[in-house]
This record gives sequence, structure tokens and C-alpha cells, in this order.
Amino acid sequence: MAFPLHRVALAACLCLLACRPDTTRPHQGPPPAPACGDGFVDPGEECDGENLGTATCESLGFDTGTVSCDAECKRVTAACVKHCGDGTVDLGEQCDDKAGPLDCPTFGAKRCTAACAIDDSHCVTQPFAPAPALQLAKGGPAIIADLSPTGFGDLVVAVPSYLRLETFPYTVAQGFVAGRKLSFGSVPVAALAGDLDGDGQVDLAGLNADGTVDRYRYLPASNSFTPERYPAPDGGFVCPAAAWVGVMRGPGAAADDLVALGCATATSPPTAQALLVYRAGATATVPIQLPHLGILAAALGDVDGDGLADLAFVDGTAPELNWLRAEPPGFAAGTPLPLPATPSALAAGDLGGDGKLCLAVIEGPNVKVLENTGAAFVERAAFAQTGAIGLQLLDADLDGRLDVVWLDGDTLRVRRNAGNFAFTAYDATTGQGTPLSLAAGDVDGDGDPDFAATYGQGADATVTYLVLNKVR
Repeated sequence: MAFPLHRVALAACLCLLACRPDTTRPHQGPPPAPACGDGFVDPGEECDGENLGTATCESLGFDTGTVSCDAECKRVTAACVKHCGDGTVDLGEQCDDKAGPLDCPTFGAKRCTAACAIDDSHCVTQPFAPAPALQLAKGGPAIIADLSPTGFGDLVVAVPSYLRLETFPYTVAQGFVAGRKLSFGSVPVAALAGDLDGDGQVDLAGLNADGTVDRYRYLPASNSFTPERYPAPDGGFVCPAAAWVGVMRGPGAAADDLVALGCATATSPPTAQALLVYRAGATATVPIQLPHLGILAAALGDVDGDGLADLAFVDGTAPELNWLRAEPPGFAAGTPLPLPATPSALAAGDLGGDGKLCLAVIEGPNVKVLENTGAAFVERAAFAQTGAIGLQLLDADLDGRLDVVWLDGDTLRVRRNAGNFAFTAYDATTGQGTPLSLAAGDVDGDGDPDFAATYGQGADATVTYLVLNKVR
């Protein structure tokens, strides 16, 4: 019996379906947790294998190079290069750190920014500006110190007529205004500032007319100064202080020491017979006295390049720089260095930028700059003056080089160090009177040194002319 064709076809299809293998997938568990090494940048990963996402050296702040990925899925930028900050002026940079055309042709200094661009906003043509003067019926020589509260500077005046030190904080609106009156029953003739007890606060010291020295320690808890007398030596060589030399700090010391000339003669010009070092600490200690003969001038400076302040001085015996090498806890004599002539005042510092101590001196009618050759001092520059006082070396224009500064009559003299012992003159008129002192310090809190020139006017009256530095 014949079967219909459509039934034959249906049977064939059913047979084929019955013979196909079972392709149904078994039931799957949850997908594996993300892991470093799976090629996917999962949460908590910066990269994975060759998958760096969108990170490139440029997007990460570098200039060129290739980013890679470590075994912990962290970016590796060791092969990235950042030209800005390497000290070399590369293509597209105006400067890099201290490299580049950063010299200011007028006064001040150019700066290289973090983006290797030149900032010339501190390169000025008018470096100095007068500020309100301070008139005192009873006054004296002055210094500038940043007393608490810090920020603006304070003028500190020794007032012998009133047996005290007086402080005058600076204000933008009025200049110096009346502050504290510090009395110890002494007759202070000169003030000095430093951290004299190691607590991080600025203290004051007064050198008195009778040769004694007082210290005025600042006490933060009471916002006051307490006076203390430096004790006299117990027997032996006794020498009254005659003039300040400066402030120094020994290696590892927490507080500043004071240095003064002592045992002044009545000769003309006067000479001193000793250097006095007043050791600091929580309690004032006995001064170290270093006898010598006929000291005409002294300064602090690192003569031997060991990083410690030495005591340098000249006397009338020979044209040479004598010095006492710092050998903690004391001093030892160093080999004298010849000078071209005997000066009447000196200031010491690295004027050549080579790490060697150079000198600025007052010699007769001139201020001179002497270079240290290692074997002697030789003259490199001379500036005519009529009555210089207050000679000092400091970075007046903030270009990293020490400048020469002094007071000459009614004029503040600044000789800007342009390098290689070349100097450019900048002067500022102060005012009339008999010059008593020249002080330098940051009065207006902008980071550059300002100047206070104090003059006598009559028996006890003084006027202090303030000259603000406009570099910043």
C-alpha cells in the first residue's frame, strides 16, 4: 500500500531531529569577581595589563614618555619625562628653576614659576619709597626686630635718658607707633635682638653705658618681657662691653649668643682689648672673654668654610684679618690673612658666590670690597663716601647675591651686586641730623629688607626715617 508523500517527509524530519545531539547549556554559576590581570580596569585599579584607560604621560602632567602598568594594576610613570623642573631650559620653556634670563636690569629679581615661565613683577625701577618718620623727644640708636606678634617689624630704640628700651610696632597707616617700655634700671646705649633662651621667640638685649649687658626674655604666656642681668665673670679678666658685634649660634645650639667688643680705650680712634661672647640659655651664663690688643673693628663670618661663625677682627699691629676659629665649645686662633690696608670698620659675607668669605670695609674716605683669594684679600671695588656708618652686607634686591649697604650723611647707599664684583649704585634720601644708626629688617612684612636710619637732633631728640623696599 502506498504512503502519501507528505507523510514520508514528516517522518524523515522527525528522524533527523531525534538524531541531533543535545546542545542545551548546563546551568552556569555567578560570573567571576573582577581581578587584577583580567585585562579590565576594574574599580580600585588604575590599569590592567596593557589596558591603561585614557592615561598618558601628558595627561598625568609629564611632557613625554610612556606609561606602563605593574603587577598590582598601578600606573608606572618611570619612563615619563618632565622637562620643567630639571634645571634645563627646554623647548617651550622661558626658564627652569634658576636657569634662564633671570637677571633684572634695574633692581630686584625675576623669578621662574612652577610652569617654567618668567615672573618679572619683582623687577622694579623705583626700589625705595619713604614712609612716615618717627620723632622722639628722647631717643637713641635703633634696630629692627620682628617681635611677637610676628608679621610686621618693630623698631627697638635704646633710650638712655629714660633708662629703658622702647619698642615701636609698624602699622601701614601710621608707620611706627608707641609700644612697650622695657626698663631694668640700667642705661642702655645699644639694643640687639635674637632668640636668647632657645624657646623660638625673639628676645632683646641691651648694652649699657657702664659696660654691663641685660637680656629681656619674651614670655609668651604673659605676653611680656622679663629682664635679667648677664653676670659678671668670677675674678680674673674683667672687661666691660663697649659695642655690639652681632648675634651668632653655635652648632647644635638652640639659642643665640651675643658678641661684643670689650675694654674700649680712650684713644682716637678708640680700640678694644677683647671680644666678649655672651653664651645663651634658659639662664644667662658668664661671658667668654678673649683678650687681644687694639681691636679696631670686628665682624662675624665663616672664614674657614666649615659652616660655623668665626670671629674676624682687625687691629693696629698689621694690615691683616685676624680671626678666631669656632671650635665648640670655644675658639682657636686662625692664620691671619693679609689686607691691602687697615680698615676702621668691616662687614663679612660671600660676595663672590663661591663660598669664600669676602669683606666690605671702610678705609679712609672710601667703602671698599675685598675679595678673598684664599691667601689674602685684594681690592675689587671702591666707593667714595664722606662719613659712612652702619656698613652691612645683605641681599637688598632678593636676587641671591649680597649687596653693600651703608648710611652716608642724609643718604642711604645701596651698591647692588651684579656678580663678578660689579656693583650698581642706588641711593635714597633719608633726612637731616647727626647719623646714629642704620637698621635693616622686614618692616612691612612683604619679605624684603627695609631700612631705618636714625639721626640725632639736639641733645636727646632723634628722628628715624623709614625707607621701604619695593621689590615685593
